[in-house]
Amino acid sequence: HLNNSNLQQYDSTYRFFFFKQKTAYEMLRSLVGSEMCIRDRFYTYPSLIFAYIRLARQLKIYNETQGTYKKAGNAEEGGEENEEESEPQETQAYLKPELNFKVVFEIIRKLADSIASGNAELGIKLYLDILQIISECDPQREHDEFSYEIAEAALTLYEDEISDSETKRVIILQIVGVFQILNCFSEENYDTLVSNITQYCSKLLKKNEQCIAVLQCTHLFLNQHYRNEARAFECFKKCLKIAQTCLKSNIKNLNLYVSILNKFLFFLSAGVEAVHLDDIQTCINLINEKIEEFKSSNSDNVESVMRYLANTSTYVQEKKNSGAQHFVEINMPQYLSLIHISEPTRQAEISYAVFCLKKKKRYV
Repeated sequence: HLNNSNLQQYDSTYRFFFFKQKTAYEMLRSLVGSEMCIRDRFYTYPSLIFAYIRLARQLKIYNETQGTYKKAGNAEEGGEENEEESEPQETQAYLKPELNFKVVFEIIRKLADSIASGNAELGIKLYLDILQIISECDPQREHDEFSYEIAEAALTLYEDEISDSETKRVIILQIVGVFQILNCFSEENYDTLVSNITQYCSKLLKKNEQCIAVLQCTHLFLNQHYRNEARAFECFKKCLKIAQTCLKSNIKNLNLYVSILNKFLFFLSAGVEAVHLDDIQTCINLINEKIEEFKSSNSDNVESVMRYLANTSTYVQEKKNSGAQHFVEINMPQYLSLIHISEPTRQAEISYAVFCLKKKKRYV
């Protein structure tokens, strides 16, 4: 039982304890909120960014459908104004506001900056998403400098924050894939950015990865928005040089020449004048010289490369049969994949898996 003195002491202690806890919470409420924000922003901010991206697309649709409202109205009226039916100018401005992409893009940029400060890989991917929506909504390149700042921030993150070699390879290929479809830069800014990207590709850890990455960079200089055949041919020459070095060290790297050959054929079919038949024939001749040695190697990708090469020779033959002028002078033998080589006397059409099982049972 508590008497009056004990009750007063308990009451004062309880009040002091409650007041102390409440005061501490009030003092640390902003700190706790910021910690939660820092911890959870990697989960909440991306969804906000994509919500704003959807908003930007809606603004684009609105501007395309409603942007010429006044012009269409004046054309229908034949230039005559009807004072009784016309709305006041202030009312029209209120009902049909001038929508601004810049505000939306700046909000998205701030959210992406907050994520990039703690997660460089996710930040780069979000920067690439922002560049794609700007390119989609701004074909007139009005936000050229803003787009350049975002692209520069993404490349700076890649250079300074990404250290793992495999992660570098994956991200730089993603960057190359996105930049070849962008149309939000001026020619000068685009040339600067893709030159830096090409240098990053040539600095990857493994030589064979360098070759494939630089080979993909040819699309940065030959696409629907930008065309520089001289720079693309420089990438081809660099790829051939790297592939030659790799082939000297290991015959397993013959697949690099097959990839270069296919890229040559792709641009040849697209009518690119920078692609010369002599370069294509050089690749084919080198493959012919090394193909037997490559088949006898213990490489894990022999089967896939041979199938790739067989499909390539079939493609060239089909182009010749269709009368394609650029392919007539190409002298390429008809390669066979290992599946066709290993079963020349097979009569019935069965799957390769069934064939292997039958072969296994025979030896067992």
